[in-house]
Amino acid sequence: MTGTYRFIGKPTRRMDAEEIVTGAVKYLNDVKFHNLAYGKVLRSPHPHALIKNIDKSEALRLPGVEAVLTWEDVPDLKGGMPPYTRILDQKVRYVSDAVALVAAVTEDVAKEALDLICVEYEILPAVFDAEEALKPGAPQLYEEFPGNVVTPGVRSFGPNSLTEVVMGDTDKGFAEADVLAEGTFGYENIPNPIPPEPPGAVAHWEEPDKLTLWVSNQSSYLDKINLFHLFQRKVEVRTHGNPCGGSFGTKLMSWQVQTYAALLSRASGRPVKLVFTKEEHLASFTMRPWSRIHAKVGMKKDCTVTAISGRWLVDTGYYSMTTQMQVAVGCGEAQLMVRCANWDFKPVIACTNRNASGIVRGFGGQELKCAFIPLLCLAMEKAGLDPLTFIKKNYVKPGDGYFWRDGNWYEYRGVDYSKAMDKGAERFGWQEKWKGWLKPTSVSGPKHRGVGIGVHGNADIGEDSSEAYVRLHPDGSALLFSCITEHGTGQRSNYVKMVAEVLQLPLERVSISPADSLVNPFEFGPVGFPGGPMPSGAPPSTPLKMPKPGSFGLSPPCSRRTPRNWTRPTG
Repeated sequence: MTGTYRFIGKPTRRMDAEEIVTGAVKYLNDVKFHNLAYGKVLRSPHPHALIKNIDKSEALRLPGVEAVLTWEDVPDLKGGMPPYTRILDQKVRYVSDAVALVAAVTEDVAKEALDLICVEYEILPAVFDAEEALKPGAPQLYEEFPGNVVTPGVRSFGPNSLTEVVMGDTDKGFAEADVLAEGTFGYENIPNPIPPEPPGAVAHWEEPDKLTLWVSNQSSYLDKINLFHLFQRKVEVRTHGNPCGGSFGTKLMSWQVQTYAALLSRASGRPVKLVFTKEEHLASFTMRPWSRIHAKVGMKKDCTVTAISGRWLVDTGYYSMTTQMQVAVGCGEAQLMVRCANWDFKPVIACTNRNASGIVRGFGGQELKCAFIPLLCLAMEKAGLDPLTFIKKNYVKPGDGYFWRDGNWYEYRGVDYSKAMDKGAERFGWQEKWKGWLKPTSVSGPKHRGVGIGVHGNADIGEDSSEAYVRLHPDGSALLFSCITEHGTGQRSNYVKMVAEVLQLPLERVSISPADSLVNPFEFGPVGFPGGPMPSGAPPSTPLKMPKPGSFGLSPPCSRRTPRNWTRPTG
């Protein structure tokens, strides 16, 4: 490939290289504002409590304080999926939940004002384990979610969004198996990779219905969309996407940080900057979803998986913004990993009094697969199977079918990766190093070394989109209009390389616009997951091709078990 292109696939200098090494990159903390106020958040010391009384009078009398907001002062703005979590509420649901917001002329004054707010709490019982949260009599977090079970489904994925995998006949499949394996496995309480730059925003409410935000995020245009809907589609939102000092997915969900700054700006009449401290970042930001499965798998000695049944329990924490999406994608990715005709696999999302769950380095698949693969390994061990042989047989093949996140049936159009797996195994020396299940590859005193193998894949349907356009200038230069933000991987430079390649222009003759939503078209963002948040009511992906019944032995769902939210395949 490198021989046929001028820039693509070849090392080139990043556009921002000099700015990075000289410290000239303007992150959010480097942008200067006139008449700026500083925002701070008073946070709950209790995991679950009612605010019986809150006295902010002393804080308001402190010189330099511009605004103090409690749940009684803000409109009934709600986020989450479905929208049910208030920006400020009379009830707090985890340690570090927001209780009050302060804006002041300096950060020190804002911190002092927090200490002057007097709060009387009625402490409520709390629940921290998803299994416990589902038991009768468990503390209830929301009236909207009886039994702490979060509403499944994703409106932005369409009316049939995937909520479970149920098809075929599992009883028949288990009867055909040579071995059965059953157990409980988890991928729980995984800490986030905290980026160096904490979440933050500067908000300026310039007119009654116009809000401008400077954000530190990987998808600044989505911030515009999310806040537009949060403010009930009555406010025109403009975003400036500054270079993002790391995200790892987590800062895609900064709507609360941005809304705190926006509300304080409207109350104070000044631009307000609100940036989390490192302590707040650790204590208050989203974590990876807690994931536990109890399931049963049937398998033949020729690596055929005959049946899968079980429950996938997901702890979303005190609220859900993307968990239903992650569950939908996870259920789809499981079908790509295991070619099985008979499924009865049902997720349950529970809310608890811990940090909210969100996006971290991927989206839904790893939370399920990291809990599901040990069960498959248990069955492989019973059957005496080499995991490489198993993966090669079971990873999705051209012509196979699967249900994806929107609940529609797709036919896989990609390639068979078996040859690539064989090549990787050969380079690694798999056949020489693999000695069998729980048998070390080598032993050196107390040290036992082993090897493992895994596979990860994604759908090939094409689902989320972004827009961009190029303006050609009379001097022979070109300007790319895109709202893409830079968060460390050089994507803005890469897009410029693409334009230069297509137009056959020197690289230095192509530039890219700032990430300003006022002048750029829609940009989904540089995300590494299939199916992140989309505007409410956005059209779902369109099925590429409906399968013939029984494609690769995966029969369409039988009538007695067809979920109400699925589209039945047709011949």
